[in-house]
Amino acid sequence: MKEAGGLARAAFLTTAGLAGAAPLAWAWLAPDVGRWLLLGAIGWLLGVALKAPLAGGFAWYAPRLGAWPFAVAMGLLSAVSELGVVAAMIGSRPPTHLAPALALGVGAGCLEALALAVYAAMASTNEAEAEAGETIAGPGDAAAGPGGWLDALAFPIERLIVALPGHVGSRALVAATCLGLGAGWAIAAVVAFAVVDGLPSWGERVGWVWTDAKTLGRYYLLAGMIGWSELALAFFALS
Repeated sequence: MKEAGGLARAAFLTTAGLAGAAPLAWAWLAPDVGRWLLLGAIGWLLGVALKAPLAGGFAWYAPRLGAWPFAVAMGLLSAVSELGVVAAMIGSRPPTHLAPALALGVGAGCLEALALAVYAAMASTNEAEAEAGETIAGPGDAAAGPGGWLDALAFPIERLIVALPGHVGSRALVAATCLGLGAGWAIAAVVAFAVVDGLPSWGERVGWVWTDAKTLGRYYLLAGMIGWSELALAFFALS
């Protein structure tokens, strides 16, 4: 158990290092994207600050809501909060080409990965918490469970391969709409974001076991396909 816990902590810290270094390196190599990286990170902080109390209040207010209505509402709340903040921040002066539009999502996704990785590394030092796999309630917490390879790989896979492309693609699509390229890009971003963020709420209601490799793998596959599709759409819209 100690060896598995150490492997998981190493994965958390490696993820934190990559998430912190990547945007700094990009800003150093291409200074013109630096402010967009920072704007994306600030937008993520504001979006989370907005949606956290709203989601918590809604979850408390609607305990008897069915799994699907609850998941749809929670997904839309998350999508509108985070992407709405982005739209409000860039407003009538959005990035005018692909690289800064992508930087918005890189700043957001990397800050989220960094924050969660540091938190997870700190939490994993508590052996009792690391052994409480049955209390896990979501895919982002799966790496705290007792499975060896799952401990080590679930978190970096979820943050850097599954979640990050969705962060980047969704914000770039919002930028495309703000550039006047059509409302359809932002609508696609909101729908995709809502599906990815709403599925864990549905899974929680129907009793998904996030420490089960098959359950986690299916969610990662679906969420990853959606996120990478958003990124491909963003390249198409802004290239």
